[in-house]
Amino acid sequence: MELYFRYIYFGKKIGMNRLGWILLVLLSASPAWCAKKITVQQLKNTLTSMHQARKSDADVATALQQVVLSEELTQPSMHELESLLPGPQAQSQLRCLAVQSAVLTPPAEELPAVPAPDLTTQKAILAKAVDYVTKAYMHNPRLIASKTTTIYGEAVRGVTFADLSLTNSLRDLPMQMGELVTHTTEVESENGIEKAQPAPVGKAASTRLVMPQSTAGPVLSFILAQAAEAGSLAWLRWESIQGKPAAVFSFAVDKAKSRYEVNYCCFPLFNTRKIGQSDMYFDVASGAFKATVPYRGRFYIDPDTGTVLRLITQAELPAAAPVHIEDMRIDYGSISVGGRSLIVPLATETLAALVPGGENDVSQYKEVHRYTAADYGGYRLAANDKTETPR
Repeated sequence: MELYFRYIYFGKKIGMNRLGWILLVLLSASPAWCAKKITVQQLKNTLTSMHQARKSDADVATALQQVVLSEELTQPSMHELESLLPGPQAQSQLRCLAVQSAVLTPPAEELPAVPAPDLTTQKAILAKAVDYVTKAYMHNPRLIASKTTTIYGEAVRGVTFADLSLTNSLRDLPMQMGELVTHTTEVESENGIEKAQPAPVGKAASTRLVMPQSTAGPVLSFILAQAAEAGSLAWLRWESIQGKPAAVFSFAVDKAKSRYEVNYCCFPLFNTRKIGQSDMYFDVASGAFKATVPYRGRFYIDPDTGTVLRLITQAELPAAAPVHIEDMRIDYGSISVGGRSLIVPLATETLAALVPGGENDVSQYKEVHRYTAADYGGYRLAANDKTETPR
């Protein structure tokens, strides 16, 4: 699994290549975006009040920038709130909140009132999931899909080159969370595994600025095998997915057994350094950071068919790492391709917190947050696919 940070940079227009990195370091030294934590019900109350007061799109968007959620904003709640939004700015900020809350537990009132299954039933559900992954999902044909990625992150409002004077620190400038960039690419997958996009290298990598773009994400079959090998799969709860109870199982893989790699590119080359651990290091030639880490997560399983409907992974990163948080969620759903019904990824969310300058051991550097949402559509068979339907 790899998550690459694409750096967009305009320094060449003014002939100061190094200025882009100086600006990056100054921005990373500014205070982290701070927001009030609220529940989904409090969010509903706020939007209802602003709707009744006929607040503008800009006003509602600004209000949404000031909060984060303590519970998951589920799709049903998201659709309920959309009718209260006055325009595209507020819509974008609500989507940002939904991505920020993607790995949280839904409000208690949205959880199914269904008793936990007994141990025998739990084992039967897990056996169905293993059967589904190994006999169906891992036999998906070669597919092409359109992947639209939207990146949300912290930015400084109203920064100009006058703000770069030595007497006017960016440390006290206001930060806001919002949409940074959206782009669409075509991706290919085979046997249920998306092919990762290559990371920028060399000169191209050194002229990019703090824009995350998730690639393939965790491999379902690999994560399930690791969780089973670790012997840590445990019943957690029921959750509602597409109006039906889904069985949720938690898992954890310790460092000794983990083969989960966090891989980021590209930190500023003049800030990268070797880290004295064999499983965590910077590559000073490219500015890439890599670490093999323990992780935990959850499987969301259809109890009748064993179909995995959702996967969440959460990396447990060392304190010395310049990447502090990496949480990922993949939602799967059914499509029809070439006369076949297939289960494929439909959406992914990645939540990351990092120190963009790579200098995590310098106290004045603060972490920034990046939320990445990707939606898949237009699935079709690859032109030269010869995969046979498993019997």
